[in-house]
Amino acid sequence: VSRLTNPWLAERQQLKDIFVPVSASGASGSGEHIELGRLLQEAYRIVLIGDPGSGKSTGLRALARRCVLRELRTKEGQTLIPILVELRLWASSKNTLEQFITADLGTLGFPRSSRLIAQLERRGRIIYLFDGLDEVDESDRPRILNEVRRLLERQAAEQPCHVLLTSRPVGYEGQLRDVVDREVRMAEFNPADIRKFIGNWDFRPPKSTLSARRPILEICRNPLMLTIVTSLYKETEYQLPDSREAFYRTCIDALLRKWDAVRLLEERNKINPDQKEAFLQEFAFEVLKE
Repeated sequence: VSRLTNPWLAERQQLKDIFVPVSASGASGSGEHIELGRLLQEAYRIVLIGDPGSGKSTGLRALARRCVLRELRTKEGQTLIPILVELRLWASSKNTLEQFITADLGTLGFPRSSRLIAQLERRGRIIYLFDGLDEVDESDRPRILNEVRRLLERQAAEQPCHVLLTSRPVGYEGQLRDVVDREVRMAEFNPADIRKFIGNWDFRPPKSTLSARRPILEICRNPLMLTIVTSLYKETEYQLPDSREAFYRTCIDALLRKWDAVRLLEERNKINPDQKEAFLQEFAFEVLKE
């Protein structure tokens, strides 16, 4: 939870060193942006929708870290206990949610973990963080959604625990709308967020600042795009291009090849990167013709 794997850097990064709080929009029906920790004070059951690279997974890990540091608490002031579940790993295990969690806790040395979870649930002290519904194979998705639904319904009827589920738009079609308190979208970074993010990085001379690269920074409201920019710029041998075209070429190569590799998704891909790129080129051409 505390470390991030960055495919453009040799060493893993500490979350605390580079993280900028991410926000959701539409949480109160007014289009305002609200930080995820504050959102949890308004709602117990939340679906968080976001585009690729919008900060969903990192945001969940930051929430888990805040719980461990006792910064997030129940309304009664008790410490929240995070249970972070990568949905694709749960789905591939073919286990029930309880079996998957207890097996995971068992590897960490927790005896009788199912009893512990039940006790914490009754006290409303657990926060379930379900990450990546869109990464679950379509054949497994109904089973996963049904189990999450039963959990949400149980929490609504009893002392509620927090439940937060993330997905790209392609993986969520409102299947849980009737049993959640909020459906919100990830908000883009604003200029202040971008400045704060860049300020967390130590660039080696002669690279001292990115603030002058406005043509590049204007397209970096997506946290992943901003991470690509700062990571590449941090490498001394790499010079950021001045044109968007050249930069997009770098990003496309990174996303089609390095991103899946670092997230261990390559074995699930049925289409290789070159085929993906050829399809995207043709698709973009057709869109531009309209």
